[in-house]
Amino acid sequence: MLNFLKKEFQTNYGRSRLKSLHKFMKICFFGTYDKKYSSNKIILDGFKKNFIKVLEINNDIRITPLNNSNHLAILNLIKRLWIKLSLIPLIFKNLSKIKKCDAIYVGYPGHIDILISYPLAKLLGKKLIFYPCIILYITFTEDVNLFTKDSIYAKLLKIYERFIYKLPDLIYSDIPLQKDVFINQFGVDPKKIKEIPIGADDLIYTYSGVKNSKNLNVVYYGLYSPLHGVEHIINAAKILKNQKNVKFLMVGDGQTFDQNYKLAKKNKLKNVIFYKDATEDNAKEILNSGHLFLGHAQKSPTVFRTLPNKVYQGLALGKVVITADTPASRGVFNHLGNAYLFKPANPKDLAKGILLLSKNPKLVSKIAENGYKLYISRFTPKMIAKKIIDDVSILVSKQKIKGAIKYAAS
Repeated sequence: MLNFLKKEFQTNYGRSRLKSLHKFMKICFFGTYDKKYSSNKIILDGFKKNFIKVLEINNDIRITPLNNSNHLAILNLIKRLWIKLSLIPLIFKNLSKIKKCDAIYVGYPGHIDILISYPLAKLLGKKLIFYPCIILYITFTEDVNLFTKDSIYAKLLKIYERFIYKLPDLIYSDIPLQKDVFINQFGVDPKKIKEIPIGADDLIYTYSGVKNSKNLNVVYYGLYSPLHGVEHIINAAKILKNQKNVKFLMVGDGQTFDQNYKLAKKNKLKNVIFYKDATEDNAKEILNSGHLFLGHAQKSPTVFRTLPNKVYQGLALGKVVITADTPASRGVFNHLGNAYLFKPANPKDLAKGILLLSKNPKLVSKIAENGYKLYISRFTPKMIAKKIIDDVSILVSKQKIKGAIKYAAS
């Protein structure tokens, strides 16, 4: 009899419950997350476009850099922790509202917030969802080289992350390769891990396509992270300095800006134009004038398993994404189909690709069009949020089914 009830609930009740959850779902978006950070903005906007009710329990803070030892000084860490603890009064103030939510989603940065949200979720019987966006241990030891992997700081951080990544009921990775890191390095149960792409905000990065022109504008848009390999872009510009129709538009500021600016000036590169003060709010005209949109150019373990925001932004704008040929990019893109892939950390191969595209406007149009179609089908805020909604619906539905079976069997 119990087996019969279980089967009935899992089919008929479960199916109807899943449909109703989509219609009436409410999610608590929790943490000291930065509302302007792309991942948070995209997912919040996506929930709205899918008609999902959202309760925000948030002490909004701007994301600050963590790329030198001063950023990890004791006083700075205490200040960060104090801000995190300010969530506790917000919880008590909004407890009755949180109880009405189906799940708790921890926004970015949430590597400390997860410690506060976990007991809350357990107490209220809610499913806990976490999208880390970055793995701190890898960021600090491989990307910005704040400390070595054999240092006590790295070892403690890895132990901490092994602990927190096991707390949520559902944890998200960008791509399959990051999923492998969660499993192999941090011991996360594979059943808990789902994938969602970073995507791009279509309210900001609106389609402009590629304009037919004798000139070819190659856009770098970012924060000059060492991972981006901007030096390889500058050296590619050096190789192409006699191609009068090719311009490199360098939009943004950041960690390696000064050294790359000096490199361009040292080589007297008139084909490289820097827009240091341009921001997401005022760079639209520059971005719209682009034909090619650069992603990663570096060679590193992180580059091999991740994709940066800028490739999705390039797709959304309707530009040709040109990025390093890595397992991560191969998992999403088709070379010469919907993107152009070049050998990482190889200015000659990058320059070769840019030169080829500068002489083939029809190829540029084809790749750009196919890239935009890819964005529409998979990487819009609505599509990304729908994936989360589906995953949460299944989780919550299973929880309801278990409760119904337990009640029916009693």
